[in-house]
Amino acid sequence: MKPKITLILGAGASRPYGFPTAGELREILVHKNRDRVEKILADLRAPERLWDEACGHLDTNFKQDEIKAFQDEFYYAQSESIDEFVLKRGEPFAKIARHALAAVFLLCEKAAKVDGDWYRLLRRFLIRDQPQLEAEHLQLITFNYERSFEFFFWKAIQHTFGLREGIAYDAILKVRIHHVYGTLGNLRQAKPTIPVPWGSFSPETISAAADQLGLASSRVPSLPNEVAEFLRTSDFVLFLGFGFWPENVELIRPELKREQGIFASDVGVATRTKNEVERALSEIRINWGTGLTAEGCLQSWNIPF
Repeated sequence: MKPKITLILGAGASRPYGFPTAGELREILVHKNRDRVEKILADLRAPERLWDEACGHLDTNFKQDEIKAFQDEFYYAQSESIDEFVLKRGEPFAKIARHALAAVFLLCEKAAKVDGDWYRLLRRFLIRDQPQLEAEHLQLITFNYERSFEFFFWKAIQHTFGLREGIAYDAILKVRIHHVYGTLGNLRQAKPTIPVPWGSFSPETISAAADQLGLASSRVPSLPNEVAEFLRTSDFVLFLGFGFWPENVELIRPELKREQGIFASDVGVATRTKNEVERALSEIRINWGTGLTAEGCLQSWNIPF
């Protein structure tokens, strides 16, 4: 029997596919340093006019002074995380943030090259001889809103086996993927809301995506029972691209056990943060992938997928 594995994903895990980290997202949203934003967008291979296009949507839903107030308040709050800012300030900034995030991420999707890197490495283990993923032993808990993992494996299944789009998408729906704070929406099927196709940038799909983004709620949500149970009984728990925001650590911490194999990438994680995490999780041992990206970690750790 294959060991049970839970992947816990933060923004760094999808950075190779053209999606911003929390700090980069802040720079885009507050838009105080255009040169810095242009460099970030170039690194992401995103359109130079991404924020201008996103503002085109915001301008139809909010007043200019509301947008500027949101940017100024987020900037001067000096919080790196839009989730933390919204958690403290609530509405009306939360509504503007949801629409801004939906617009930015859908534009990133539109330009993204979801190719190679650690998804392809994982593909070796999950796609075999049958037109479905061998993922009964796998669970994803993601703190990201974007859907690059679903898109990659949807298309990989479809084109590996020459399936119709809908049949391949049905296979993806069977994979255990839990977006803690919501997602941009289902790529193909959705009830009662409309589907939000990959990279779709229309007023209807942006609004539908915004409505499904939770951001960080006023209290740390609990994991659904089946997600918590799978995590609790996992043999291996892998943190990839995870920033270890304290509220998110607290959400996961009760389900971690000393006997599990706990692994974490540390690119972008400060030494002080690592020390704080180790104190918060003092009963378990974390195996750090020091200086390694998500792909480097999976190559180095030799986890039996």
